[in-house]
Order: sequence, then C-alpha cells, then structure tokens
Amino acid sequence: MRQITWSRASGKGRKKLEHLRRSKQTGEVPTSTATWGDSCGTRAHPAPVTQGDAVRAAILIETWGSSMDPLQRPELQILLEEAARRAPELLPCLANELEQRGVSLDWSVTNDCRANFGRYALDSALEVLVKETRNEQVALSLLSIGQGSGQGDTSQLDADPLMRAAAAQGMTRLVERLVKDCGASVNSKDPRFGSTALDRAVDAGKEQTALKLLQLGADPFAGRGVGYILARAGPEVRAQLPTTSVAREEVPTDLSEADFEQLRQRLPKISERMVLQELQSKRLSKVQLAQLLQEAARLGFRPRLLEHLCEGLERQQVPLNWDQASVLDAAFARRPLDAALETAVEENPDARAAVWLLDEGIKNSNGRKSRLNANPLLRTAASRCQVPLIERLVEINADPNAPDPRYGSTALDRAVSAGCTGAALTLLSLGADPDAGHGALADGTIQTVKETLSLKEEATNRPWL
Repeated sequence: MRQITWSRASGKGRKKLEHLRRSKQTGEVPTSTATWGDSCGTRAHPAPVTQGDAVRAAILIETWGSSMDPLQRPELQILLEEAARRAPELLPCLANELEQRGVSLDWSVTNDCRANFGRYALDSALEVLVKETRNEQVALSLLSIGQGSGQGDTSQLDADPLMRAAAAQGMTRLVERLVKDCGASVNSKDPRFGSTALDRAVDAGKEQTALKLLQLGADPFAGRGVGYILARAGPEVRAQLPTTSVAREEVPTDLSEADFEQLRQRLPKISERMVLQELQSKRLSKVQLAQLLQEAARLGFRPRLLEHLCEGLERQQVPLNWDQASVLDAAFARRPLDAALETAVEENPDARAAVWLLDEGIKNSNGRKSRLNANPLLRTAASRCQVPLIERLVEINADPNAPDPRYGSTALDRAVSAGCTGAALTLLSLGADPDAGHGALADGTIQTVKETLSLKEEATNRPWL
C-alpha cells in the first residue's frame, strides 16, 4: 500500500502525517471542512468534504486547511504524484503551490533538482498520467503548466521515452506535442529493446497514432523495420509504407484484425473464465498471443490466462526466457516476456502478476538469467510499493544500490520519494545502503537514518503486506 509521508516531519507535521495515513488505510473520510477557492492562493470559500475518495479529501484538508502549516517541496512533490493518480483536478493548485515556494516547473538545465532526487518537478506526475492513468488531456495540461513556468524551457525533459510510452497508449495529441514543442526525436529507439514510437504504436494497435507518427517523419526502417510493422499494422498504416517493402507475412489465425481488436478492447471488461472460453477454440498468431499477454499483464492477476498465453507462444517456438543463447524472433521488437513483465511492473497494482511472469522466465532459463535487466525493474517496483516483487528481484541478484543512469537514484531513493515505507524498510533489510544514490534517508524524507534503521525490526511482522 502506498503511504504518503512528510519530509522533516515533527510535531504538528507528524500529526498531519498520521491523520493522512489513517485516512488512506481505513477509507475513513475526515469530517473536517477544507477551505479552498477557485485559485490556489484563495481560502475564502469553504468546501465541505463529502463521502467519496478519502485520499482526495485528505489532500484537500492537508493542503489547504486554514489552520495547517504550509507544506514544503518534498511534501508537495509526493502529493503531486498522488493527485495525478487519484485527483487530477488538484494538479494545477499543487503546481501553483510549488511555484510559490520558488520551484520552477519547466525543464531548464539551471533548475536545482537535488531536493527532488534529481528529477524535475513535473516528471513523476507526467509519467503517472501517461503510463498508469492514461489521461492524455491532463498530461497535456500539465505539460502546458511546465512550459508556462520559469523560462518555459523543455530542453531537459526526457521527451523521447515519454513519447514512446504515449505512442503505446494511443495518445496522438501528446505525441505530436512532444515532437513539435519539446524536441522529441520521432525515430528515437528504446535503448534496451530497439523499438521506436512507431513500433510501439503499431504493436499496441493504435492506428491513428501510427499514422500521425508517419506524418511527423517516422521512418519505418528505424526500429524493427518494415517487416515488423507490416506483421501488425492495419490497412491504413500499411498503405503509407514504402511499396518496395517486403510483403506482409501471412500468419495462421482464426481472428481477423477487426475481431482481434474487439477482443483486446473487451479484455478488461470480462472475467478470466470468459476470456479462456473464447480463446479455447481460437488459433492465434504469435504476434496476437504476445499482444494479449501484454494486455493481461496489466489487468490484475489472471494466472490461468497468463499460463494459456505463454503456452501458446511456446508452441510456436517463441522463447520465454532470458538465456543468452536464445535468439529474438524477428516478428518482435522485444521479447514478449520482457514486454509483459515491464507492463506488469509499471502498470499493474497487483504485484503477483509481475512475480508470476518473472518466475515463468526463470523457470525457462535453466538458471541462466544473463539477458534479464533486473535493476530497472527493481527501481520501478520500489516506486510502486511492490514489496513481494522487490524481494523476488533481489533474490535473483538485482542490486538494490544500482543507480538510475539518468537521475542517479537508487531503488531506496525511489521508495522514499514515493512514500513507500514498507518498500523502503524491505530494501534496507535486503542490504540497501542509505548513503548510495542521493542519500535519501539522510535528508530525512521519511525520517532520520537512525530512526529508520530502528524500525527494521518491524519488517519481520510485514504490516504493509
């Protein structure tokens, strides 16, 4: 469970923290009255807290309560990320509160990011809106807020991976904005898997986004190549590809493109049993199976469906392991198991799905996991409070002290930044060094190192599971 925590909390601050934590854990809606107005600096209009989202109510009370102390930047950053998940209407006010404390919201190289673990003020909230909640309109608004702050500079915005993630979600307007206004390279490739935004859009069945990328200059040869795109794209996209490209590979399948897309759209709305019944008599191509596996990876924990799809891929000789000797099938930009596992870690709140996929790959790897890049998965799991996955990744030799190559933050930094007390304590018990990375605990973001280490005994009770 994600816990919102306060940096340098003491006295009244600790009481506020405990009040907010209880509201999240019990679902109890506080009976206080939050005073806030249409503009963030106005507190003249009382707004009674009614039955509803306890987290939203707690944010209102803790942020704009008339009798509360002003929040500091680390506290506001945590609330900003939580608001992106649960109450996006609060984002403009939280952003304004940050600006009032002298924090520039743009992506200028001159901005001091040390108080936010090396990240710019809106980075985490933008990633949540694109990868988790998939709220394109709010992501566009938040991007406008950043461009309207400070120098309006986007030179340090990590626009390329954000554009690829947006393409995979079918966020056509955001993709165009990132390319035209923020300098994203339309042909940039994922450093791990070599896929471009066009590959990701076609892989996810986002035809309109793929067409927009082609209009923006996407090169179908830049990533996995035209053959890869032809194996997935619909007729509109295929019509835009070079006529000299190879013919589309014919794959045996009982589902037309339209029927398969309908199945993908219905997948979150029907039960695991109904999906299995529908798939039982259907013959799917390996590309379709891989796409369904990635969809299933984000939809709670459906072990029988995951097993059915993995067995189908194995019957078509698609390797589901991390053995150095296994060869990547030319039909895929990345290994289907890698894509599904990363999706489960980044988007699925149920850690059991990611643990299942991880164990499936290990089982098929004969003990050789040389292709598994576990450290980025560990940092992401830490930021999402996924304690069982953290334990499993460290067990297979993920390094809890490995820093992010861009921001320098470790898994412990990520857990602390996200307010994941349970994840932070688990990492400490597994050997994470508080002085590695940004020295997160030394800054008191949860509490002092001494206080945190004294809580390690609580880890044996696992109260957060």
